[in-house]
Amino acid sequence: GLQRINSARLAANNTKKAQHLPARRPRRARAVHCSATPSTTDDLSSSERLQKVLSRLGVGSRRACELLITSGRISVNGQPTTALGTRVNPTHDQISLDGTLLTATGRPTRWVALHKPRGYVSTVTDNRGRPSVLDLIPSARTDGLVPVGRLDVASTGLLLLTNELAMVHMLTHPSYSHAKEYRVAVRGPRLRLPQVEKLRSGVRLREEARVGRPSRVVVTAPCEVEMVGYADSVSHLVMVLREGRKRQIRRMVA
Repeated sequence: GLQRINSARLAANNTKKAQHLPARRPRRARAVHCSATPSTTDDLSSSERLQKVLSRLGVGSRRACELLITSGRISVNGQPTTALGTRVNPTHDQISLDGTLLTATGRPTRWVALHKPRGYVSTVTDNRGRPSVLDLIPSARTDGLVPVGRLDVASTGLLLLTNELAMVHMLTHPSYSHAKEYRVAVRGPRLRLPQVEKLRSGVRLREEARVGRPSRVVVTAPCEVEMVGYADSVSHLVMVLREGRKRQIRRMVA
């Protein structure tokens, strides 16, 4: 078991000809920035694609969030948006799913430490109808709780939930490189030092294709791995990661 302007150009052959040309409008940028307050340079630099923010909030996988956006179920600051290029500032913008606010503006802050059992998904919704960790906590949906990070359905362990969106962003965004510790059991022959060193230095994984991006091979970031025991054909590891890819540890030790 276990536990991220377009500038307009006026073309003219000579100055006289250019004087008679109508001014061309700047081409509209593909990405749309949504903000409840006037944008500043800092706002733009901290904005992210909407589907990434939704995924980090535990709404679903990146692909599932893209489908929610294109189907018109997501609103930003009260306005429905269907553009996958929409950018939001997760600490300022109000994001809603089917009219239910996902951000915690105006609500009392609430934190919950949950020992996630096996068989529950760490998302707000699940298109396969599996039970969510929110079903284990009274008033979780009413209070706008979202998981801080994610454990896959077969994993158990500590999972934080909160309605404090800014802290979710700070604790889960890769740029902050927060350490996450996992206790991992790998069935089979005892893992040898070269195998442990490979886990530490980085493993090649294939990332699935997403909208607008083909499948690709990535190398996991260096991590801490300690072999703490071997019994009953199971190698017991402690792994400390500072990134979070889909089912990363299971794929690394497969």
